[in-house]
Amino acid sequence: MYRAMKSNLKKEISVISEDMLEIKIDLENSTIKGSELYKEHCASCHEGQVYKAPNAYWLGIMSAKNLYNTMASGIMQQQASALSEQERRQIVEHLVQQPFEEAYVEPKYLACRGDAAKFTAFNE
Repeated sequence: MYRAMKSNLKKEISVISEDMLEIKIDLENSTIKGSELYKEHCASCHEGQVYKAPNAYWLGIMSAKNLYNTMASGIMQQQASALSEQERRQIVEHLVQQPFEEAYVEPKYLACRGDAAKFTAFNE
């Protein structure tokens, strides 16, 4: 789990990991590719040309997980089909101005393993 702190200018973000390591990410440079991809693939609808398409501002306040899943397997799947997984992540990073975490792609479920995974309470 990471905690992110945005600066007032949104040019730099500090990410604090569970082991308290701080990583500074230059949002201005890291989201340039996402910005270009957004302009090329998304802006024509999401900048007011399509009535029901939410504006970039509204996309930016949505969760990164929902944005990614919308492109990967949701209503925008067809429109995003020409994008690679990395390009989808870059667009999400551009919109939410935060680094994309692996947890957004595939949730990690806790599960019992070995004998603990066998439910035998009713086998008597």
